[in-house]
Amino acid sequence: MERNYPPGMTTVTTRNDDGTFDVVQRASIGGNLTSDELQRLYWCEVRSTTFGLVRFSRDAIRLFGVWPALIAFGPTIGGRREITGGLFARHPYGAITWSGDQGQAIVALEEFAPRLRGWFFRVERWFHDVVGRRFLQRAARACA
Repeated sequence: MERNYPPGMTTVTTRNDDGTFDVVQRASIGGNLTSDELQRLYWCEVRSTTFGLVRFSRDAIRLFGVWPALIAFGPTIGGRREITGGLFARHPYGAITWSGDQGQAIVALEEFAPRLRGWFFRVERWFHDVVGRRFLQRAARACA
């Protein structure tokens, strides 16, 4: 299946010495969007990718938008949400950030401490990659 990813799309995953992970995804989108606009597009893509099963609600990613938090977040401050807990987080640590300027969009998961290990984490990382790529496509369409 051919995919129309925005030009220059990259994903870089780094495992830090303390066992946390950084995942940075970026692409040229041909325009500028605010971090709030990017965050809204990202949560829409989480919902779309999971066919509505997983939704952002009450500062957390939840099954059907109501069940216990899979990943809980603090308030948005400057395009950044701290990770405050949830079933998939080993402890409250790290953040997710969105930024967009000079025709680039970026979503970064910083210092995430996953509870899941082995193939469970590979599935979680794959899911984040898929959502991020689709999010960047959506951001490029929003600027077209």
